[in-house]
Order: sequence, then structure tokens, then C-alpha cells
Amino acid sequence: MDIKQRLKEIKENNYKLPEGERDQIIHEMLFNIGSVDSELRDDLIYCTFSKWMLNGDIPVMQLKEVYEALFTEQHIFFGIGETDTDSVFTRSFSVLLIPLLLMADQRTPFLKAQDMVRMKDGVIQYIHEEKDYRGFVAGKGWAHSVAHIADAMDELGKSTVLSMGDKLELLEAIRALICRKNIVYFNLEDERLTSAAVTILSHERFTEIQIEAWLKEFTNWDKSEVWNEEYVIISNIKNFLASLYFRLSRYDILSIYAGMTKEALQSMMRNYI
Repeated sequence: MDIKQRLKEIKENNYKLPEGERDQIIHEMLFNIGSVDSELRDDLIYCTFSKWMLNGDIPVMQLKEVYEALFTEQHIFFGIGETDTDSVFTRSFSVLLIPLLLMADQRTPFLKAQDMVRMKDGVIQYIHEEKDYRGFVAGKGWAHSVAHIADAMDELGKSTVLSMGDKLELLEAIRALICRKNIVYFNLEDERLTSAAVTILSHERFTEIQIEAWLKEFTNWDKSEVWNEEYVIISNIKNFLASLYFRLSRYDILSIYAGMTKEALQSMMRNYI
């Protein structure tokens, strides 16, 4: 099957799902999800998955099969730990299916509680093991692993199944992504992470002590006094906390968190800037 041509035809036909071909086409899309052809990967495979999942065109049984396929060495953990290789596209665009699965589950529930926890655990494992943080790759399009995992955490943050402890793990994972010395986020990854944090904070009733402890950890990195490294992490933290403060300030219900974030930002600027 020429999957690219077939998906173009499906797109031109308003994404009408060919019943007899569905299994094979979904298999081919998963197989090619990390293609370095950005039109195939982004404009055709991802957009087709998005249309079908959000419109309820894929049966629950197949949604479960997609879920099971994701957290494997063929998809989210394919070539994990590599840097500057094409394997990042498979990982990153597999991660981008997580929000779609979660939104499909909101429409027609098919994920059990243990599936949600497994998904959260897989997301956190991926965050700690992913080493390729590139945004746009010339000639191949967006890799954007950090932005895509932020989108996954944003959707996970809405879950009514995950516990407060689970949500705290997600907040800690966001902090771990921000507090890195080997990448300055300049492709709006920090804004996508801010969106995820705001979603998590607005869908769980954390105590002030819990959030205060989380914010305090942003300045508790392993300080080397190698300033070309230190300024990278300081820049990331400053940008994230400033964005978080302004976002939280929009909502009266989150004003207490906004005030705490402002204090954490001011304290950091006094000490490091």
C-alpha cells in the first residue's frame, strides 16, 4: 500500500473511513508514524488519527490496540536515549497520540484505572529517558518531544481517575523538564509545559504546603557554578515561573497559587539574577 497516497485520498474524501481497509490503514499509520517525511507524519498520519479518534470513527477494540502499541520499544521507547537521530520522530509522534486517546476515552470510556496509571507511569519514564530535545529539524520538520509530552501531561491532568499523588508526580516531571542545563527552550516548549501545569493545578485540590514544596524545588538543582550551564537552567526556570504566574493570575480560584509562584520567582531573581 502507498500509505501516503491513500491518506491523501482519504483526506480529500473528508476523512471518510473505509470500513474494509481500516485495520490495515491504522497498522500502516502506526508503522510509519516516525517517518522523516513531515507531510506524511504530521499532515497525514497525525491529522487522520486526530479526525478519526475525536469523531469516534475508530472502534474501542482498535483504540485499545493503539494504546497497547504505544508503550513499547517500537514506539514511545524506540531508540530511547539517542540524540540527533531520526528515532526521535517515532517517539515524539507516538507520544502525541496519548492526548487523542485520552480525549477519545472521554467520549467513549475504554481505559481502566490501571491503564491510566500505566499511561502516567509511561509518560514519566519517557520524560526521564528522552535525551533528544530538538524542536524543528531542517528538512524533516518538527520533532518537538518536550512539547508533545507537555500536551500528554495536559490531558492527563484532567483525569478524575488519577490520584493527587499521581498529579504531584506529573508536576514533578514538569519541574524536571524545566530544570535542565543542556537545553534552552525557545520553541515555546515552556509555554506548553505551563499549560500542563495550570491544567493539573486547576483539576486537583492541592494543599498550600504541597505547592510551596514543589515551587521550592525549582531552585534546588545541582549547582556547579559553571555559569554557561547555570544560566541555561536559570533562564528556563525564570521563563516558566513568570509564564505560570501570569497564567494563574487569570483565574480567581488559582490566585493563591499565583501568589506563591510570584514569591518563588522574586526569590529566585534576588538570588540569581
